[in-house]
Amino acid sequence: MTDFSEYASFIWKIADLLRSVYKQSDYGKVILPFTVLRRLDAVLKERRDREAAGEEVAKINFENASGFNFDLLIRSSELADDCKTYVGGFSENIADPLEHFYLNDVIDRLDEANILLPVLQEFKKIDLSPQKVDSITMGYIFEELIRKFSELSNETAGEHFTPREVIRLMVNLLLKEDYEAFDENIIRTLYDSCAGTGGMLSVANDYLRELHPKAHLETFGQEINAQSYAICKSDMLIKDHYADHIKWGDSLAHDQHKERKFYYGISNPPFGVRWSKSAQAVKKEYEEQGFAGRFGPGLPKISDGSLLFLLHLVDKMELPKEGGGRVAIVLNGSPLFNGRAGSGESNIRKWLIEKDYLETIIALPEQLFYNTGIYTYIWLVTNRKSAQRKGKVQLVNAAQRYQKMARSLGNKRHELTAAHIEDITRDYRDFQENENCKILDNADLGYARITIDRPLRLNVQVSEERLAKLTTETACTDEVLRILGTFDPKRVYPSPTAFLVELREAFKKASAKLSASLQKTILRALSERDAQAAIAVDARGKKQADSHLREYEDVPLKRDITSYFQREVLPYAPDAWIDESKTQIGYEINFTRYFYQVNPLRPLATIQEEIQNLQAFIHTQQNDTLTP
Repeated sequence: MTDFSEYASFIWKIADLLRSVYKQSDYGKVILPFTVLRRLDAVLKERRDREAAGEEVAKINFENASGFNFDLLIRSSELADDCKTYVGGFSENIADPLEHFYLNDVIDRLDEANILLPVLQEFKKIDLSPQKVDSITMGYIFEELIRKFSELSNETAGEHFTPREVIRLMVNLLLKEDYEAFDENIIRTLYDSCAGTGGMLSVANDYLRELHPKAHLETFGQEINAQSYAICKSDMLIKDHYADHIKWGDSLAHDQHKERKFYYGISNPPFGVRWSKSAQAVKKEYEEQGFAGRFGPGLPKISDGSLLFLLHLVDKMELPKEGGGRVAIVLNGSPLFNGRAGSGESNIRKWLIEKDYLETIIALPEQLFYNTGIYTYIWLVTNRKSAQRKGKVQLVNAAQRYQKMARSLGNKRHELTAAHIEDITRDYRDFQENENCKILDNADLGYARITIDRPLRLNVQVSEERLAKLTTETACTDEVLRILGTFDPKRVYPSPTAFLVELREAFKKASAKLSASLQKTILRALSERDAQAAIAVDARGKKQADSHLREYEDVPLKRDITSYFQREVLPYAPDAWIDESKTQIGYEINFTRYFYQVNPLRPLATIQEEIQNLQAFIHTQQNDTLTP
């Protein structure tokens, strides 16, 4: 076998043995844990063989004390019991992730169906030793299997993993700022809040070793999916990493690294997924801790929790006095612009930009991820911007930098080459404007949402038609109708104020009570909008606004609101005014605005020529049809 797809295809075919025993959507509950077991078994066997040959081998962090391996299990007469003994014989650090596969239950079910031995025999045929399959390839195998099983169970494959070239680009962007600073005496920490099978952590560590062989990176992660967590932690043990740094659980609701801060953060949270399962804990932290917690800037709509993961990563950044932190996170398009000024999404963007944390956003090509064809974006966020980047946000448009894949994987039809990664990284590093790169002031992304009101103008008439509307109100009694019957039905009052003077007098003469709520009900029924009427005022003499005529304008922060209002509004609505108490500041990042390219219209002569050619063609076809 030469690449990960061949290994994955071979393992995938083993699932044929599970027909009639498991539903297709449950195949992964067997295949994934047995793939992990086979990998662990191959690592141990390779080490034993090399030791027997007198070779010096690197130490690994786990062992199996059961006395069994795949070779011995296949020859066992008590296969189910011996399999359980084998699984239970792993050292304590590997036992934790294996528990999340519920392997004893799987073994019993396979044994009852008389397919435990065939499954083991098929897995024995594949060599997953590190000498044959390195860590990167093993990660691809796991993730290709997860993608296939996720499709069968209608799960979102993108919740589990990220294409390796995207990870490499993210790691490249994270580390480039510190390229010169690494040496063997420096220890850096990297955290992934949605660790999946550990791909981002592994690639980051491997890539750093390529740049600086003696550099030391400690990796940390948390993963909510039990199978992905088990695979990730097992893989970390195989690679002699600190597997205890990988935690299981919901990073939004239950942060398992609560007391830690990290030099780097990296993540690919699920795109556009509801955060209702985390809502109770998240809202409690927001309400009780405010900015002392992770979610002080605001909460997005329940339908998309992407920005919550971003806030979580920002909170985990090392403090500036300790060296600061940097974050790279992949998000879909909605966090760029969803939510008007004052909404949770806009307030989160506002906080990030006004704190000067947002450094760069990179637009990636479509059809880059396995589960979706949408455009995605890498956000780079830091609390230690370089001097030239302070007060600036860099936008890089890499949407057209890709090559088509020879064979698609799910929705993934495009990929980034090493040259694309280098080009994108160069645009980021050079920090110079070009056709694919824009450098903006923070204020360029902000706007003031102003409320423009116009006066309420109402006339009042005690006509038969308007009284009919009043009779539908519960407050309308015979006494009220009798009092209103004393008014001239043809008279039109130019404002509610003029009418109220006579209404109050009429109720006083009738010795009837005119409450504020009854007065409001009568005015609502007997009033109609009238552009020629006098401006309505409240009890304090302040002019009232007509909510039906209310409009909103978004004014860029760099423009003077008063000048804008005088130029853009007053010429068309001379009686309008700004309700300054309702002005809100918002932020959005509109890539299209900065990278839109106008396609010029074709010359008229060209269009006319095409029409004439088409007419001639139609005429010829008609003649051919009519010819006997």
